[in-house]
Amino acid sequence: MKKYLRKHLLAFIMVIILSSLTSVIRIITPLIVGKAIDVMIEAGQVDFAKLSQYIQWLIICAAAFLLSQWLTVHISNNTVFRIAKQVRDDLFSTIQKLPLSYLDSHLHGETINVLINDVEQFTDGLLLIINSLFSGIITIIGILFFMFSINAQIAWTVVLLTPLSLLIAQFIARNTHDLFARQSALKAAQSGMADEFINQQKRIKAFNYQSQAQQRFAQLNSELVSCSARAIFFSSLVNPSTRLINNIIYAITGLQGALMCLSGSGFTVGSLSVFLSYASEFGKPFNDISSVLSELQSCLASAQRIEAILNSPVIADDQDKPQLLLKKSVISFHDVCFSYDKKKPIIQHLSLDIKDGEKIALVGTTGCGKTTLINLLLRFYDIDSGSITIDGQDIYSVRCSSLRDCFGMVLQDSWVKQATIRDNLTIGNPQASQKQIEEICHITHCDRFIERMKHKYDTYISDENSLSAGQKQLLSIARVMLSQPRILILDEATSNIDTRTEIDVQKALEALMENRTSLIVAHRLSTIVNADRIIVMNQGQIVEQGRHEELLKKKGAYYTLYNSQFRQPSI
Repeated sequence: MKKYLRKHLLAFIMVIILSSLTSVIRIITPLIVGKAIDVMIEAGQVDFAKLSQYIQWLIICAAAFLLSQWLTVHISNNTVFRIAKQVRDDLFSTIQKLPLSYLDSHLHGETINVLINDVEQFTDGLLLIINSLFSGIITIIGILFFMFSINAQIAWTVVLLTPLSLLIAQFIARNTHDLFARQSALKAAQSGMADEFINQQKRIKAFNYQSQAQQRFAQLNSELVSCSARAIFFSSLVNPSTRLINNIIYAITGLQGALMCLSGSGFTVGSLSVFLSYASEFGKPFNDISSVLSELQSCLASAQRIEAILNSPVIADDQDKPQLLLKKSVISFHDVCFSYDKKKPIIQHLSLDIKDGEKIALVGTTGCGKTTLINLLLRFYDIDSGSITIDGQDIYSVRCSSLRDCFGMVLQDSWVKQATIRDNLTIGNPQASQKQIEEICHITHCDRFIERMKHKYDTYISDENSLSAGQKQLLSIARVMLSQPRILILDEATSNIDTRTEIDVQKALEALMENRTSLIVAHRLSTIVNADRIIVMNQGQIVEQGRHEELLKKKGAYYTLYNSQFRQPSI
């Protein structure tokens, strides 16, 4: 987090100067009050000329104090808020660059908690440090100087007793660090669980899992409450403990100063007034510092979680690499191996050549590696060994963004962003005209439900409940058709569409796949009988390949899969 502080070094220097000025004014003011008291000896012996000067100086000090304090708070707040913005921007940018393997292994709620809550916790702690720590140190040094210059005996009494409050604060803060770290981790886990349960309410209700979900959340919530209560309890001991010691010091100082005034040692009532003010002020910086130390533990825990994401290995910037330039969409997998877990290989020594314009269907049982193969082709995951080339160019030797620009994908789990229908349709082709949009929507039958909406293509939608699953999938198909990709990937693209609409959309997809290299991940084998080549996979390897009729004649793995879907059960 040091780099964020270095960027605003000038602002921090200004805050230190202004807070120093505020502290100096705070220290000088009791001296002026003490001198004003000493010129009022008794009735008839008041030096009004000097008293008037002291009052004027007090007014000037009060105005300067207010101005410097306002500027300190204003600059420190603006600086900290700018740091928070930069940290959140960098966090979000880092999340965009993180490999999918990281995102798949961490709860989304935990990542969101770091982005929102931990950044806020960190900046709150930083603001407290800026506003309290520096001014507190300067106040302590200044008060020490003036106390010893007035009376060393009383000054030593204050100096020897006051640090006890800081020692108590340090002891409590040191023992609460682990509690605040645990609290931060539990908050992240709670956010992740809440995100999961809220997004999966349909499944939870369908399986009558409400009571178990409530029980799991309640258990985690109880742990958080218990941990938070202990952390807050121990940290809340800091303030009353330090204030008790400060009040004791104040009483001792007042008693010792009063005895010295009565003894005729030359210690004046004005000096006693100054010392009482200093004894009170001398304890406040320690209270502020103790609060900083308590808050610092939570701040450090949040900073560690922020840095854990910022320092995570990200996908390297490849802007210096050349663009992928396609003349023909020829795809080649050569001896490719890959595993999510090194102990469990998924793809094993797979080799496959796909011709330009060829329509390839990938079939096989669940977990055989069909979708994984697509993920590797798009560099969502990096292969362990082997090579993948497109038109003779290794996909790792070209710019990743140019690689993905060549593809259009329609997945089984369709997605729309929170925006208008037009914005959703033009994600892959922002320059598309209204005429093009309407033509594609007519072909894919999206216009059937869009035209019924009040604002039509300007209707604002979200991924949650604005559209049905089938309508979202139709939009996804229209979006891909509008982008006119060089290579098409379909993963059960019509699974959520009714049978009648599916027939029409299938015709549109057939037209889209014409003269395009296409990869179709299929579970329903009826959708790929016209594929140029069917690739049958099992345990990460290709076990059969050929056209539909050829594979049926072989009576091998594909024959078994096909008959399992279409053979009539015997009665």
